[in-house]
Formats: sequence, structure tokens, C-alpha cells
Amino acid sequence: MIQLKRLILFLLLCGAQSITIRICVGAKTDFRLNDLITQEEQSIVVGGFMAESGLIIDSSDLETWHQQSTPNGHGLWAICYGAGKYIAAGHAGSILESFDGKSWRVVTELDEERWLFDVIYENGIFVASGISGIYISNDGKAWNRTLENAKAYGLTYGNGLFVAVGYGGRIFTSNDAQNWTPRSSNTTYMLRSVAYGNGVYIAVGGEGRHGLVMSFDGETWFESSSASKAQPMDICFADGQFTLVGGIWDPTARAFVAGSIEYSTDGRNWITHFAYGQSRIDAVSYHNGSWLAVADDSRLIQIGEGGFELEIAEFNSQDGRVSNRARILDLEQVEVPRLIIRNEADQIVLQWQTQEGLFYRLFMSSDLKSWQDTETEIVGSGELQELIFDLPEDTNLFFRLEIHSN
Repeated sequence: MIQLKRLILFLLLCGAQSITIRICVGAKTDFRLNDLITQEEQSIVVGGFMAESGLIIDSSDLETWHQQSTPNGHGLWAICYGAGKYIAAGHAGSILESFDGKSWRVVTELDEERWLFDVIYENGIFVASGISGIYISNDGKAWNRTLENAKAYGLTYGNGLFVAVGYGGRIFTSNDAQNWTPRSSNTTYMLRSVAYGNGVYIAVGGEGRHGLVMSFDGETWFESSSASKAQPMDICFADGQFTLVGGIWDPTARAFVAGSIEYSTDGRNWITHFAYGQSRIDAVSYHNGSWLAVADDSRLIQIGEGGFELEIAEFNSQDGRVSNRARILDLEQVEVPRLIIRNEADQIVLQWQTQEGLFYRLFMSSDLKSWQDTETEIVGSGELQELIFDLPEDTNLFFRLEIHSN
């Protein structure tokens, strides 16, 4: 860790009702959407749960969508592209393939596997992870189990290393996807997803709580935080940044009360958007300069450049196709201020430009795990705001600024 007197890192949280939301395709499907991929101007979403619920939706323009059931009816939880074809995986060890994203066939159903939760194509091989194991294939047809009882949910590959994460904070790494080494994650949270970028691995999860661990080499992992209280569901790295999606769990209501989208280039400094009244966001993928995500109420979300506008699409099967219906919901858009932090003698000075009608609250942390409310609440006046704190000796310090419109 870098000592505070040389460098201060900060986290910026832009929250509450600050996002313009546009619902551009109407009506819901009865199936859940679990994963998505974009490849050569084609977007494919897979979904379902167990038997008789499998769903595949595809589009070439994000406007007109075609919907079909899976050939064996089983729900799908993951999809990837490699070696000239799509591979999808899911319930009962089902593995499907397609060369055009429209016509699908069942390749195999792994007898020993109940659920496959992720599948990737990296370094010339397909890798799938599930409850009973981790599996590899050279062609997507013949599969071999290389790790038993993995209980693995998420997979990634980066810097020559495969990483699998899963139940109870499990982390496994491998150079070849054949031989796996368990690693200590320093957390017991269920880890749902993992990504690599800009020299860092980030794994996320947590049952109703915020869970995030990081590693620079894949071997040593440490607990961290994006500063939000959102439960992360999926993380993806593309176009030079991590995008993390999830939602806010309300234990009293026993429900998710907001969707969350968070951005970072290094895994330490984050910008977070909350969409209250919207559903938890479960999966995210990069698409031609923007991001696509799926919510747990069967909606597809398109996130525009800069991440400040959401276009939410809902799906419904009508004669095997998806109909479009426009509905606009405008929420106040908030300008994201620049938080300036500097050292002056033995004090820390923070400055940012406030906006009328907004409320600001400052939090601080010394370990990126626990956050302390400074009990500083400021009503925006349109003026430059300045706060001064005494500089603790030999202590790392991080800040996040929470912004609310009401």
C-alpha cells in the first residue's frame, strides 16, 4: 500500500436518481435472462432455469429480436464464442453449439454435472465451470473434467492464467486449464464472476452483500471494495475499463430495490450509478462502444457511451418474435463533479463543485473494506465546496462522495 503523504486515492459514488432511463422495447418474457454476448454485429442472450425453460434471443440491430426455446428445453446460464462458433451451457450439463447464433443443436449433456454456470474460449480451448467440476474441450464437442467438485461459477483468462471462482470464496488458477491450484480468497462470500484487465484480477459476489477481492498475480488475493453497498452479480473488462453490475438488497423488504452499474480502470477508484425502482442487473457484455446488460426481471439494458444513460429493453414472446414498444421515463441527470484532494502540511483538503438541489455526504476508509460516515452532509448551492481534515500519521486513506437528488 502507498503511504498517504505521497498519494491519496479516492472513490466517487454518483447515486440515487441520477440516471436518464429509457425503456425502448416493451413487455416481459416469462423466462429469466442469464448471460449475453455480442459478436460481429450480432447479440445473443441466453436464459431459463431448469428443464422446460431454456431460452435464446438474438438480434443483429438491437431493435428486432428473435426468440426460440432451446432444443432440449434446458435453461442456459452462459455463452461464449470461439473457433468459429457459439457455445452455450446450462442446466443438467447441457452444452449447445451454433455457427450462426440462430440454429442450435445439443452437443452433449454431461452426466455428472447438474449446472454449468460459465463457459469461455481462451488460449485455443473451451473451458466450462459448474457444480461438479471444471471441463475443457478443444472443439466444443468432446469434454473432459479436469477438476472435480469445483462449485465454480465464474471464469476468466488473463496474463497466461485461467482463474475460476465460486461457492464459499473458492478460487482456482491454472496455466493450462488441466491442472488447478486452490488459492485463498480471504473471503467466504460466494464469488459469482471474475475478470482480468490492466494488470489486475477482480472477483465479485456476496449473498445480498457487497463482496470484492483483487489480485495482481492470481496467487495472492486481498479483500477490497468498490465503496458501494451493492451486491455484485457480474464483472466484465473491455475498452480499458471494468464494468461491474448488481443491485441493492433491502433486508427488510427482502428484495432488490435498485440496480447498480459501476466503472473502474484499476479496481480501486470507482464511479457508481444506482437506478432506484429498477431491478438488479445480472450480467454485462461490451458491444460496439457501449455496454449491454440483463436484469433479473428479464430486461435487456443498453448503456450508452460514458455510462450516464440507460436504455432498457423488455422482451415478450409473440409468435416466436419480440415486439417493440417505446416508453420513456426521464429522471433528473446529475453532472458528475471532479473531487480534488490535496495535502497541505498535516491536513487533507477536499474540493468539489456542488449543484443546486443535490445533497452530498462524505465517507472515508483506511482499508477499502469498512467505510466511516464523516457525518458531513452538505446541501448543494452551486458553489465550490471545501472540507479540511487532519492528516493521520502513517495511515492510508480513501474517500467516496455520495450524491443524492432527494
